[in-house]
Amino acid sequence: MKRLFLLTLTILLTAAVLFVPVKRALLFEEGKSGKLVAHQVIEDGEKFQIKYTHSIHKTPVIETYKASADLIIQQSIAYRNFGVGMPDNAGEGERFRKVDGMYVLDQMNREFPHLDLRTGKVIANHKLIVDGKERPFSSFAEPGSWLRIKLERISLWDILKGGNIVDN
Repeated sequence: MKRLFLLTLTILLTAAVLFVPVKRALLFEEGKSGKLVAHQVIEDGEKFQIKYTHSIHKTPVIETYKASADLIIQQSIAYRNFGVGMPDNAGEGERFRKVDGMYVLDQMNREFPHLDLRTGKVIANHKLIVDGKERPFSSFAEPGSWLRIKLERISLWDILKGGNIVDN
């Protein structure tokens, strides 16, 4: 009886350790199905960037975000040329300036529960940058696909089975 209890307890503890969500991660899901495509473990307060080439003026755009609980907080956007979709002034509490040939809108504090993004087919070449490491979205998602990016906790099992996009 004691052995059965210990075995059951061991199984339950192992399952809890493996399957209870413990680490925060950026999740990349297919927009239509919600199927998990990839993840990137990230700590609360850690920054990440999405870098891409603007489809009209064909110059780099870098958006900087911060992970905060279950929200993604946009902190800045930097780009070389004005064009479709690029801001031309600052909102309340934000700062718009030119730094080293780039227009920078910073001191932003825009909160999002998720980001919906359509990966570029030809020009954009979206990349995720975390801790200085770049990873093209095309390495885990089809060009032209719709991705939903959000923050959630994942389990050690999810981490062990792979899919961490920057460390692959």
